[in-house]
Amino acid sequence: MSIDLRRISEESHKNKDMFFDRLLESVSEEIYSDQTHFILELLQNAEDSIRRRGKEWSRRTIEFSLFHDHLRISHFGVPFNKDDVRAICSIRESTKDELTDIGRFGMGFKSVYRYTEQPMIHSGSGDYSVNFVINKAIYPEEILPLDRDPDETIFLLPFKSDKEYECYEEIAEGLETLGASKLLFLREIDKIKITIKDYYTGSDYISRFCRRESENIDNNVRHVKLFEETNEEEPIYEEWLIFSRPLPDKGALAVEIGFFVTPNSNTIQPVNYSYLVVYFPTGEETRLGFVVQGPYQTTLSRESIPPAKHNKWNKNLVEETAKLLREALCWMRDARELDTNVLRCLPLQQIHGRFEGYYSFVKELLKSERLLPALEGGYISASEALLSRSQKVRELLSLEQISMIYDLDREPAWLDSNITRERTRDIYDYFIHELNVREITPEGLLRQLDRKFLEEQSEEWLIQFYVFLDERKGLYNLFKNLPIIRLSNGNHITPNPEKVFLPIDKRTDFPTVHKNICNEDTIAFLNYLGLREPNLVDDVIRNVLPKYQDRDEFKNIDLIEYERDIKRITHAYDTDSRTQKGRLLDELSQTNFVISLDTNNVSSLQKPRQLYIRTERLNELFTGVDGVRFIDDHNCPFLSQEPVITILKRCGVISYLNP
Repeated sequence: MSIDLRRISEESHKNKDMFFDRLLESVSEEIYSDQTHFILELLQNAEDSIRRRGKEWSRRTIEFSLFHDHLRISHFGVPFNKDDVRAICSIRESTKDELTDIGRFGMGFKSVYRYTEQPMIHSGSGDYSVNFVINKAIYPEEILPLDRDPDETIFLLPFKSDKEYECYEEIAEGLETLGASKLLFLREIDKIKITIKDYYTGSDYISRFCRRESENIDNNVRHVKLFEETNEEEPIYEEWLIFSRPLPDKGALAVEIGFFVTPNSNTIQPVNYSYLVVYFPTGEETRLGFVVQGPYQTTLSRESIPPAKHNKWNKNLVEETAKLLREALCWMRDARELDTNVLRCLPLQQIHGRFEGYYSFVKELLKSERLLPALEGGYISASEALLSRSQKVRELLSLEQISMIYDLDREPAWLDSNITRERTRDIYDYFIHELNVREITPEGLLRQLDRKFLEEQSEEWLIQFYVFLDERKGLYNLFKNLPIIRLSNGNHITPNPEKVFLPIDKRTDFPTVHKNICNEDTIAFLNYLGLREPNLVDDVIRNVLPKYQDRDEFKNIDLIEYERDIKRITHAYDTDSRTQKGRLLDELSQTNFVISLDTNNVSSLQKPRQLYIRTERLNELFTGVDGVRFIDDHNCPFLSQEPVITILKRCGVISYLNP
């Protein structure tokens, strides 16, 4: 059976109105996820219309009044003209410059047809008055005028009779989102009044009044205050710092960024959620701590932006906004308002999306520009910045000293002391890991110090340095081998208790700590290192025993001096310290300090354990036996005295046959 196309065509023609109605409803539902999108479209139109009134125009309010069966919108922009009527009654036509104006009085307005079948417009006065209803979305028809202010333009949207309550509920919900924040980047409308009547009683259910105050504080910089009062909730008050950058050769068009300011404190704080704004927020999140606004080319629903790589205009706006961000940071720096709160607004972590390039852009900007708050006031770049978790490190080291220690080619500067791992962990880590700011830690400092640097420092600094180390004994393994001890002659050695001693009042040959750096502030630390005043045991070990290490030097020994040295040994042995006495015996046992004779009467220096004490019996027993040696008590009778014999026996000299 053949298909009767002619008949189908006739049926379609008869049903064209129904098809068109369904098409309009589909436009609203499919294109706009926010089905009350027309509210913003009307707000945008009012903004443009008031702008055309000129700067001197004072009536800059738009009012939304919701009743149970209709919505009334009024503003005081320029009246409708023929082109406006034609645009609002068409599908694609618009009276607006796509870039200069922010509303499209074409497809955007069509979202009203979800709620109304016959929107009415009343505008103008006298011979220029226009009062019409739009039938089937495209047919204007003249209607009786309303009683209204001659300068007022009124939109009336009577709800569909079969969906009256549904329309009321959805529009009421849409008006709930129309707060003061929508005024942030507008320049013409400064007040929004919203009245929602109770569906059943007709009394005021919700009444909201939104207001914007804007003050130009510098060229392309303004301070914006937003107020929102309602009969249901606490008033809302916000402050913003807005920066603008006019687009080259584009007239009044500009990109803008807004920083949220904590009210009455002038402290900038990052915003939790930031959506790209094209005069009003879109659905595209920037993941920045500030708000970005510009005349981006959007999709038809105005909820998203075509990818920048496919849209030269939008790509240019992203680049212009980056330039504006630099200008804004420099302005806040010069105004002394650039602090850690502002830094938190920047992309400190890699982000994805349209503005992902800002992560690298900000990194390079902070490295090259002086935008980081410094300790002594002013600002520095990341390439010259220093950080430390320890205030004591900053107090200990001058910038000149740091340059010497780390061999820097430019003079560094400390960052603001408020930037700490405890207070600002995110910023601190960003500086260290992303900006490569040099962090000066006690551990790192000790690994960099050398003898040359330490010898060039003043006595006052060394005292401060010892106090610093005394508070960080846990780093002992790092400084125990450093030449941190200054001797009386100015040289530096490691803190070896066997090689350096504390100064004493008497003259001594011992190497001692410089007396000017040994005081009540440092003595506890020096004692911790094991340093002490020299004693008789130290004297013997340091000044006596080294004379007798070389056996070949025996022929040069002066017996008178040798006897004095033996007496020094016996005096040292009289110490009450068992530790010192044991230390002395250990050193004596390992030293060739005893003059001896073999059985052939040949003298030499020997260790105590290689010798016998001469007795008549042993003398007879070993006569003629090579390799046996006795203490030389013939040439050195003092070696046979009781105190000396006692020491020698303790050191290994024997008085009986050693098998």
